[in-house]
Amino acid sequence: MHVAYSLSAHREYLPSGAPSEPILAEAAVRIMASNHFQTPKNLSEYLSNALITRAERRELIGRLLLIQAFDPAFVERDRINPINFSLAIPVIDFLVALFTQNYKKIFCQAISDNIPRATLQHAFQNPVVYFTHRGKAADSSIINDYLSWKVMSRGMAIQCHNYQEAIDFLLPVLFHRRKTLS
Repeated sequence: MHVAYSLSAHREYLPSGAPSEPILAEAAVRIMASNHFQTPKNLSEYLSNALITRAERRELIGRLLLIQAFDPAFVERDRINPINFSLAIPVIDFLVALFTQNYKKIFCQAISDNIPRATLQHAFQNPVVYFTHRGKAADSSIINDYLSWKVMSRGMAIQCHNYQEAIDFLLPVLFHRRKTLS
């Protein structure tokens, strides 16, 4: 979806772009959550197209893994209203869905490096994660506190640029739900 941002007075060009779109992402999530839609199968058919580069294929697989973890964790958390994907889920629930129940004890009992004697379960007992779509970073300037709250408010995960060292995705985690974002 491409959006015209403004119209220049001389009308020689039209500033436009493809911004993140939470409403479009929510609609896509609802379609993907339906029983007849098989995300891995559909993605496999799409990837068989020779026009998609290997790098883009890896990015799509990474996004699929995150979606496949977020959705079941969300449905498990909100059985009363499982079709509303616009809510955050606890980080621990997301990690369990990402790494399976078999590893829950291992990572929940892992000791934090920056909080003395705190386990991951303790450190992440209240924080929540929320994303419905992703944005691709052009460079590492996106990795900062100033932009993090904007990303969180849009429900957007960030896929780092192709040459970013050690980080592939940034997921928005909110630590204090009752405090204002500032």
